[in-house]
Amino acid sequence: MTEIKKIKAGNVKLKSKYNFDDELSDKIHCQCSFCEKLVTLSPKTRKLHHKLSGPNNFYCSFCLSNNLNKKDSRNYLLMSYRGILGYYYFEYYKNNNKMFMSQLKDFEEAHCKIGIENPLFKYDEKSMVWFVDFNRIGRGKHKLNVSNALQTSEDILNAFELKRIVSESAHVKILSKYTNAIMSFYKTRCRPKEKFILMPTFANTNAEIRFNKFHKPAYSMEKTKNFTFVESFE
Repeated sequence: MTEIKKIKAGNVKLKSKYNFDDELSDKIHCQCSFCEKLVTLSPKTRKLHHKLSGPNNFYCSFCLSNNLNKKDSRNYLLMSYRGILGYYYFEYYKNNNKMFMSQLKDFEEAHCKIGIENPLFKYDEKSMVWFVDFNRIGRGKHKLNVSNALQTSEDILNAFELKRIVSESAHVKILSKYTNAIMSFYKTRCRPKEKFILMPTFANTNAEIRFNKFHKPAYSMEKTKNFTFVESFE
């Protein structure tokens, strides 16, 4: 009869879920815990991000470079004008051929040039998102008035020439969305969870009504928010 040996219980060492030495893919897809940007990383770069981001978090290179993984990042308002460029893309480039891609890029570069003149505004070119530093907005001796942020936001909006290309009423409505949201953030330091990034569209404006009247809608206004020029690879 074969002798059966008793099996002794012992401790089993489990590998960390963040063991990147055995990565099977040369690309890893991640979403930033702060700005929500989707990025594609190499395993080597992902190791660096993991170490700097800390446990249970991931921060993109832009947020890490600008210390947006710190506690005071809650005082940053994230805002974007992608809804406008997305509308131009679908309405005037893709559907009617009234714009060239180079013109869309010109609008993006023009609004960037205006915004970065304000030291409170930081711009991530890959995600086309602005980061407005409300840590330095207020009534303190070394702080700027909130009107400074409002004026820069309006100047950036003017770069898209909405009055000429779309309509004056659409310009007024879009501007009011930015103004109201900026003032709300100034008072509360928070954004609705489902609208963390301030990104108005032409929804409920004459631009949407006109499009739906003369064209069979091939997209929703929400889709215009997804417009970007490049895929984010870090």
